[in-house]
Amino acid sequence: MKCHYKDLLADVDDKTMQEALRQFEFHIRTKNLTPKTISVYGERLGYFQRYLRDNRIPFENVNKLTIQSYILFQKQRGLADISVNGQIRVLRVFFKFLRNEELISNDPMEKIQLLKTEKRMKSVLSEKEIEKLLAVPDKRTFAGLRNFCMLLVFYDTLIRLTELINIKFSDIDVNTGMIRVLGKGRKERHVPIGAKTAKYLYKFMCMHRKRVDSDHVFCTTSGRIQDQRNVQRILERIGQRVGIHVSPHLIRHSAASHRAMQGMPAFLLQRLLGHSTIQMTEKYVHLVDNEKLKVALRQYSPLDLLSV
Repeated sequence: MKCHYKDLLADVDDKTMQEALRQFEFHIRTKNLTPKTISVYGERLGYFQRYLRDNRIPFENVNKLTIQSYILFQKQRGLADISVNGQIRVLRVFFKFLRNEELISNDPMEKIQLLKTEKRMKSVLSEKEIEKLLAVPDKRTFAGLRNFCMLLVFYDTLIRLTELINIKFSDIDVNTGMIRVLGKGRKERHVPIGAKTAKYLYKFMCMHRKRVDSDHVFCTTSGRIQDQRNVQRILERIGQRVGIHVSPHLIRHSAASHRAMQGMPAFLLQRLLGHSTIQMTEKYVHLVDNEKLKVALRQYSPLDLLSV
């Protein structure tokens, strides 16, 4: 259930909580978060607010036991552990802000731990499957070449879906082989592209300028910016043609896995993926077998470059 922050505020009867939510809203908006992130905060705080209301718990009485009871309630209603952890993270940010602003004297989230979840490695597309997907689009048409280039950019750069649909002509430099993308938290980074991707992007951009009037590279045939679901459908249809389930995130995950297996260091993967911490990237490190690890370590050994 989506919840806009203004709807959340209108639904709150507890004046103390309403004021806390109002100040928190101002705080997160000044951090220049995306509308989607703000909506997630509103949705998850809405669940917590309704729990307090239904159980007649005043906001000023919220303590560690309240939080633990809320977590247990969410588990009992069948919410997955990973989703419960998402709510815990939002409550952590919320109450930490209130404590820092001295709006509450004690942080009830201080000793609340995330639930332990089973770590399963996601499926990975093989390089052969990537080749099959790339063979589907008809590169003689505008839409076909656009879809082909979208696949290339997803696999070559490891960027996110939201980053891809917002790419403009001014963001691409085929001569230097770099694309500027705006990532999570509106953080800008530059990602490299290979020679093949640069070649087809240049071809598509030339066709784009003749056929469609739009600043966005991967727009619709009428020039409108693509929405996320439309791109997902395009990839799903391409996958159906060759019997492969595919999504933007699966291509990104597969590309990261392939690079890790080729021995790319985690810190370089982190930069390509746009991860804020190295811990988010380390799940790919175990994919490197010992022989490839030896090759990578020899390649990056600083001692071997010294004349000793």
